[in-house]
Amino acid sequence: MGGGAQRRGHVRLRPVVVLLVVCGVVALTTGTLLAPTARSSGTPDDFVLGSAEAKADTLSAGIVAGGATIGLTWGRTIAKYQESTGIAEGRALDLGILKDLLGSTCDGSPPALDPATIPPAVRVDSRDAGAAGSHITAAASPGAAAPGPPVGTQDARATNQPWSWAGTATVDTNLFLVGLDGGRAEVTTEIVDGTRRAKAVVTGTELSVLGGLISFKDPRWEAEAASGAETTTTGRFTFSSAKLFGVDRSAADAEAGFEQFAGEVEKNLDDLGVHLDYPRVEVEDKRVSVTPMEFGVTDPPAGARYLAPALAKAQPLREVLVDYMLKVDCKNATTVTLLDVVLSILAGSGSLSFKVGGVTVSTDDTVFENPFGAGGAALGTGSASSARPVPAQKAAVAGAGGTGTVPALASEPEAAIAAPSLDEAANRKFMDGSTGGIAVAVGAVALAGAAALATGDLVAMRRGRRRIPDA
Repeated sequence: MGGGAQRRGHVRLRPVVVLLVVCGVVALTTGTLLAPTARSSGTPDDFVLGSAEAKADTLSAGIVAGGATIGLTWGRTIAKYQESTGIAEGRALDLGILKDLLGSTCDGSPPALDPATIPPAVRVDSRDAGAAGSHITAAASPGAAAPGPPVGTQDARATNQPWSWAGTATVDTNLFLVGLDGGRAEVTTEIVDGTRRAKAVVTGTELSVLGGLISFKDPRWEAEAASGAETTTTGRFTFSSAKLFGVDRSAADAEAGFEQFAGEVEKNLDDLGVHLDYPRVEVEDKRVSVTPMEFGVTDPPAGARYLAPALAKAQPLREVLVDYMLKVDCKNATTVTLLDVVLSILAGSGSLSFKVGGVTVSTDDTVFENPFGAGGAALGTGSASSARPVPAQKAAVAGAGGTGTVPALASEPEAAIAAPSLDEAANRKFMDGSTGGIAVAVGAVALAGAAALATGDLVAMRRGRRRIPDA
């Protein structure tokens, strides 16, 4: 999207900008290291239930190196069905492998994160009793001894009609590079009148980029896929208004301006592998995705040229230091792992990303054969059926009966009422006794300085009326 936007004026940034960006990215990375609807009987006898899946993330920060992903995700929602079994999951906060790295110790001492404070996901399976009812819960950030500030609410529901739904609502979350106020995510999969459907939506009240240099009001990522009687794959990213450097812009101008600014950032910081990506729609067969708004660093060329050779030469020394650290305290293994991941990225092999939004949906008409044979029980039905129980498939849809509406989350996270937003509290106190808040502050200041200098150079370039032919 925005491919028609022009990118002009290639200005090389001063060395201090590069230094500020490197310091800021590393410091910030280290510091930040949810009643079914009515169903009709208009389903053909030969209709295949197949499957559908919908996923949505509200916001995430993570690093990837050597095949390992370490990071946090706020507002993760998944809904899917296979044949007549619906499954849904809502997570206000997903720690990924951090819950293992920080939630246990090698010597039995208290871990950095008390496992009892790690918020569990709400996950339901239509084969379980009560799966169709609400399971809404409030989630808080984990801590060393007690839960920290609230992060939001989560809910999930499912039936064997089949139908599944999950939703999350998160507190205002600001990671400086990207942030989202009023984040909400909802995903649904179902069958209606012989059509398989999957829908995912992420919304917010305001999306900010680079500390608010660029902002979008009422951002919305939405994707829907359908197959069967109706076949569609649609996706879109929309917003009501936007500001670029404090100036109001129309939707068309905002996208073009964003792309131009992103181009300048990428050209001037190409040695660092920095990229700033506007949401785009990707369609492949019966799958459609709307990508996140993302600030990322991927395989920095400068690191591969300069830092990687130095690290290779220092490998013998590293091994000695690591052996010593582990002998002194076995808990240092976690520190070594995190440090290796960060150094791998700085050395040009890996990626760092801060993302807002992003949805993916798909449907499939695959017939899932019964592994127990013709006399066995079909998945989720609890009764005998053939390997391809076409009449039973129709009964699962037509016999569901009843009416209902798509459930709605509270207008704001229950636990967030009269509580500070995440950028004011949770980032400051994510791990009791840690220096994560300091790292966030250092990263924010450094990147703010870099952004200010880059913006100043861009303004100076425009005033000087320098022009280079379009790339």
